[in-house]
Formats: sequence, C-alpha cells, structure tokens
Amino acid sequence: GEPLQPGWPATEIERLIGRCGLKVVDHPAHADLQQRYFADRTDGLRPYTFETLVAARVT
Repeated sequence: GEPLQPGWPATEIERLIGRCGLKVVDHPAHADLQQRYFADRTDGLRPYTFETLVAARVT
C-alpha cells in the first residue's frame, strides 16, 4: 500500500549517469514521451507521470 513518489530531478539523474562514465544522449520530458510513443494511440494508454526514460552511451 505504499504510494509511488517521484524521485530525483532530471539534473541529478544526469549527474549520476555521468559519474558512471556515461553520456546522456536523450532524456525526454513527459510531454515528449507522450508525443513520441502515445500520440496516435486509440486505446487511451498513456505514460505514467513519474517515470523517466534516459538513453546514455559509454564515453
């Protein structure tokens, strides 16, 4: 029954990824995820409001 709560700010996530030797190449905002992956759906499926998607590569 514990509620899910948002975690770190985007800048902190990117900083932590950088400390692991990776470079963030894409970190879309919630609105970007909606437009990219859910805009043309007819079933009403939408992304959660608290998730974060980050693509990174080895530097």
